[in-house]
Amino acid sequence: MREELGDVLIQVIFHALLAEEGGHFNFDDVAHDINEKLIRRHPHVFGTGKLDTSEQVLHQWDIIKAGEKKHGPVSTGVFKEMPPQLPALMYAEAVWKQIEKKKLPTGGVVDRAGIARRSAGLTDAALGRHLFELAAAARANDLDAEGALRRETLRVKTEVERQLGQNGAPAP
Repeated sequence: MREELGDVLIQVIFHALLAEEGGHFNFDDVAHDINEKLIRRHPHVFGTGKLDTSEQVLHQWDIIKAGEKKHGPVSTGVFKEMPPQLPALMYAEAVWKQIEKKKLPTGGVVDRAGIARRSAGLTDAALGRHLFELAAAARANDLDAEGALRRETLRVKTEVERQLGQNGAPAP
């Protein structure tokens, strides 16, 4: 882990040096910004606010992040922007998390009952086995599992947005 952390640190230092040479910011600016962000996002740790449960911490986190986003880039759809290089499995998990969190309708797009059946009693070991077997079966049929999951997730995302219409309200 020590070596891996060094690899991460060299990337931070390298990019900060490039930015400094371009006249944008320097390493001290990066350190200052992350310090401010940690304090701002964790008032229950660094401030006077006291929270008793993890649910309270998560709720406060959502409120703080929502306030920060009002001053950031404008989102163009129902779903928050995600890095395009995100692996397909993480992308699918993030899209489903947003569907659940925002209670988005998925009429006919996602089999919620099927998801509930599959999740009942699912263990870490069983999940790993199922995912491995699916990846192996895809390879046996010369299918691109990563691409297939990414395309399906994009289809779900697009259909949910279509159902909601342009303004985030259900389409007529």
